Amino acid sequence: MSAELLSFVLDIFVLVFLGITIYYAMRLSKNLKAFRVQRKEMKGLVDELSRNITLAQSAVEALKSSGKSSGANLREQINEAAALTDELQLMNEAGNNLAKRLENLAERNSRLAQSIDVAKMEEPEIESSVANAVDEPFLIQDRDFEDSSEETESGWGDDDLAGDVPDELHSQAEQELYRALQRNQKKKSAGGGR
Repeated sequence: MSAELLSFVLDIFVLVFLGITIYYAMRLSKNLKAFRVQRKEMKGLVDELSRNITLAQSAVEALKSSGKSSGANLREQINEAAALTDELQLMNEAGNNLAKRLENLAERNSRLAQSIDVAKMEEPEIESSVANAVDEPFLIQDRDFEDSSEETESGWGDDDLAGDVPDELHSQAEQELYRALQRNQKKKSAGGGR
């Protein structure tokens, strides 16, 4: 009986190991199934990561190209700003030169006005003729249409007064006003006054 018992113990021993083997085989199958699922998920993650890397590369390329174009635009604007700065400097210098010229003209005109005031103080008869001209209406006459007989009757003309103009009177309007006042004064003295 010992052979039968030994055979029975060996059968039980084989059955236990067979059960353990089945248990581990089932566990391994379950783990392999989970691994396959996780591998699919991992593959999806790797594919998504690959897509994201591709998108990142294209975004980097787009950023580089936009950086180059914006850099070129910025360089162009800097060049334009430099040109405008140069132009503004030229305009500023021209304005300063113009201001200096105007200042010199103002000084010259103030000296001329002072010399005219001094000349008026030295020649009181000019002031009296100006005062007489204010009392009477002043007429501007057109020389092209003046009657030459008036000049011959009074015995004087523009040529008679041409040398009498003071040196302080530079403009033609000042000289003509001075001549008109002189004519008016000579008419009064020739006509005996009004």
